[in-house]
Amino acid sequence: MKWETPEFAARDDMTNGWAVVTGASSGIGLEFARELARHGHPVLAVARRRERLETLSRQAAAQAGRIEPLTADLSTGQGLTSVVRRIEELNKVELLINNTGIANAGDFLEASLDREFTTIRVNIDPVISLTHNVLRGMVQRRSGAVINIASVVAFQPFPHFAVYAATHHCLHHLILSSQLVPVGHACRCRESYCCQRAAA
Repeated sequence: MKWETPEFAARDDMTNGWAVVTGASSGIGLEFARELARHGHPVLAVARRRERLETLSRQAAAQAGRIEPLTADLSTGQGLTSVVRRIEELNKVELLINNTGIANAGDFLEASLDREFTTIRVNIDPVISLTHNVLRGMVQRRSGAVINIASVVAFQPFPHFAVYAATHHCLHHLILSSQLVPVGHACRCRESYCCQRAAA
């Protein structure tokens, strides 16, 4: 895969296999999906908003790209299962970009527990489930990459966003631990940080 950012500029070990992008209907996820399709990857674009995904798919097709829209609510077990099932059908995923995430603002003592637990499910469950699903195949093929989009609050306390900050701290340490994959395998787990996020 050829990429115009420093992180991917020197990568010669990636082919044009499938890329999976969650939170693909807006923001960072949308741009990843669009650029990956432009560079020759078939893309499985996952988000809740069907209309936006279908628009993205049509735009890619008009430029000879391929984006397959998959509508799924990753706060639910059913939504997450549907993504896992489709990934298993694709068989070879070259790149996974975990971008789905939400933030629940407010004083922790006054917050709705239902909303806080939804934040945990959306921000953590898909990352663990999807990464676990694709990583073994990547290691066996000695090729592939996982990118987690996280927030800079992974590194510091963040008043009024306690659970949100805690979920990104979890993601940060998940990546650090995942780097224990044997060095001989050409498979990488990386994380990128953003300051703002739009719900997808």
